[in-house]
Amino acid sequence: MTLLDHLPSLRRAAAQRISADLWPHSTIVDELGRLCLGGVPITDVAAEFGTPTHLLDEVELRDRLHAQHAAGDLVPVLAAKSLPTTVMRWVDDEGIGLAIRSGADLAAARAAGVDPARMVVHARGLSHDDLVLATSVAPGRLVVESTMDVAYLCGRTSGRQRVLVGAPDGAPDPAVVERVVHEPGLELVGFHSRSDDDVERSVRRLFSAMRATRRDHGKFLTEVHLTFDSDPVNAFVDDALDAACAATRLARPRVVLETGCPAVTFAGVTACRVASVISPAGSPRIVVVDAGVLPPSDCVVALANRHPLSTAERVTVTAGETEIARDVPLPCDIHAGDLLAVARSCAADGSPVVAVRGGTATALTRRMLVDEMLARDLGYSARTGTTSTSVG
Repeated sequence: MTLLDHLPSLRRAAAQRISADLWPHSTIVDELGRLCLGGVPITDVAAEFGTPTHLLDEVELRDRLHAQHAAGDLVPVLAAKSLPTTVMRWVDDEGIGLAIRSGADLAAARAAGVDPARMVVHARGLSHDDLVLATSVAPGRLVVESTMDVAYLCGRTSGRQRVLVGAPDGAPDPAVVERVVHEPGLELVGFHSRSDDDVERSVRRLFSAMRATRRDHGKFLTEVHLTFDSDPVNAFVDDALDAACAATRLARPRVVLETGCPAVTFAGVTACRVASVISPAGSPRIVVVDAGVLPPSDCVVALANRHPLSTAERVTVTAGETEIARDVPLPCDIHAGDLLAVARSCAADGSPVVAVRGGTATALTRRMLVDEMLARDLGYSARTGTTSTSVG
């Protein structure tokens, strides 16, 4: 029995404060002190699926995707990397495109039934077979960066495949531009560039390349694709575009912003179990959770299974030996077996992904089994009668 059992009225006083700016909007703490997401106690998810488990708030994710699609005239495209096929369908449902950068992502997008017109396939790093598959899909846009990419595509497209020439430093290779312009099966529509470091410089160089293409080839380009690892500030991108249009006297093109997956990251919470608490002399205590949990984009960690029964202290949280966050306020009575929730996190390899909505938890991917992992190791001989155990 605890003090909260004797004095139930203290439960509300002991409840943690959850900031709507840092957690999905459905996040609450119930009367038992359990952190709940999408109406589902995280303790229930951990009990059913084990830890670590990644939870996705479906309503939060769909709302954020819808807001991205409705915001201004900048067209959003999300990186498809490692997304479950169900999430790919949610993205497609909201009218948002997917950026494909591997054969595995292309296969997953096809299996999910994603509209090919919304796919942006990057040829860089794809094998010849992957590029052949990509042309058979006829994606909305194909990004090439080398003359070899163009050579692989020649004669394999059905109709005219719309192509963007990639510009890693903001300036596309003129030889690639010329090759695409003169290839009858390809239609050059614009340029693509990664723009995290200096948006204004990247946009300015892309517009200069567009003007040079019009001068040298008589080709009017209508699209600019910009890739960001972080969530871009649309107003800043707009300012850079306006300045480039004024300087080059070119009409404003269709602008596509390709990002990592900020909407997915914000809608995600990872449940992990405390394995031990280390108290080094003269240093903050270290709270060790399940190995394999990935560091979040922000240091947002909370106790998820009960009310805190003591004051908070600043600790370091690690997943095994990997630091997750430091200077995290957690109760002094934190102990092995407690459940923590890590906000703004991504799913770790091998961990299950579970969607929550309206009080229901639905598994999107299951935990990888040890036997499945070892089956890929040709030096491993499976023993008769062994049972499968989970990884992570």
